[in-house]
Amino acid sequence: MAEVAGLTVDRLDMLAGKVTVDRQLSRSGKLEPPKSAAGVRSIACPAWLLDDLAGLLSRRKLTAANGDALVFVSKTGAPLSYTNWRQRVWVPHAKRPS
Repeated sequence: MAEVAGLTVDRLDMLAGKVTVDRQLSRSGKLEPPKSAAGVRSIACPAWLLDDLAGLLSRRKLTAANGDALVFVSKTGAPLSYTNWRQRVWVPHAKRPS
């Protein structure tokens, strides 16, 4: 969750189809390196995910000029909160029967 919450526009390479993970949003709201050096990586993205990300950036009117903008934010535009995300998303989904 922290790595997704800390993803900024400049870490998306839409042309190469990859995402660079080299930081996370801490519970205190600061961008920090991953817990270990092994957490730093580039991830290839499938076309459907790139399309979804492009749509999200377009709806939020974000471009490469907004490199330090967080990709994922709350409905109010605030950084994602681990506590809120866990209560609103994770817990209800974990309780659903499979």
